[in-house]
Amino acid sequence: KEGYKEPAKKGQMISFNYTGSFFNEKVFETTIKENGIGHPFSVTVGNQQVIRGWEAAFTQFRVGGQYKIFIPSYIAFGPNGRGDVVPPDTPLVFDIEVISIR
Repeated sequence: KEGYKEPAKKGQMISFNYTGSFFNEKVFETTIKENGIGHPFSVTVGNQQVIRGWEAAFTQFRVGGQYKIFIPSYIAFGPNGRGDVVPPDTPLVFDIEVISIR
């Protein structure tokens, strides 16, 4: 689902709900709670606060859009992984719903 308004730009705050999973569909992290209500994640576009794969995708996102993005390991968590959550050299899949851009 494409969404509406202008895509996010560097310096804007983007808020979204997401579910991160592996290619085998096992979920490793989500902002969606059991009752279906999310606690959105917010980040400033271009501040390098998140993985490079997200930064690359943010400028394509529009308010109300729903996106599935596939991120190769080298722009996700790379050879180090993320502790016990994401193994090294693991590609990831994210389902993202953009709540707001301001």
